[in-house]
Amino acid sequence: MTPVCPERVEGPSLSSPFGAEEGRCFDTLSTNGEGSVEGEAGFTLIEMIVALALFALISLAAFALVETVLSVQRRTDRRLDRIAELDRALYLVGSDFGALSDGPFLMNGAVGMRRNAAGGQVLVGYALVGNVLMRSRGMEPRALVSGVEAAAWRFHRPDGWQEVPTRLREQGRPDAVEMTLRLAAQDGAPGGTLRRVILLPAAP
Repeated sequence: MTPVCPERVEGPSLSSPFGAEEGRCFDTLSTNGEGSVEGEAGFTLIEMIVALALFALISLAAFALVETVLSVQRRTDRRLDRIAELDRALYLVGSDFGALSDGPFLMNGAVGMRRNAAGGQVLVGYALVGNVLMRSRGMEPRALVSGVEAAAWRFHRPDGWQEVPTRLREQGRPDAVEMTLRLAAQDGAPGGTLRRVILLPAAP
């Protein structure tokens, strides 16, 4: 925009109905001959393509980051679920053997016992069925730990560890029991060997 001052005219101005004062300047616009104002900037097609490409790259990076975070969260949740499952199993095994009243003894490869409960004595057993460690209380078997490749039990007596327990009425109960589970890796949770030793209460 270029200020333009008209030539000085003697007397009152006849070209302006507003009676412009002498020496007053007016602003004018110069064009490029095509009706557009000189200096007006715009986006070219190449600039638009580059901008869209950058936006697409940023969007892909953000999506990949979100997917990575969600994947880590899912693996963490599965591991936490696995830890909770094992903690519950260890608690029940310790609780059952801690309330032992008779046993432990073997029943078709399963470890069984009688334990004290609120309503009296109840029969409890542990057995590996497929890849699942089952716990039965009375006549109600329930899955306790999944993904178990092998389960082994040992019983401690004054002369050392043995794989076959002794009934209470024969030589007295063992003073400790050892449970060893070989766990398979599953759902992002690592495998390994879980070992737990439970001290048994003294016989009454």
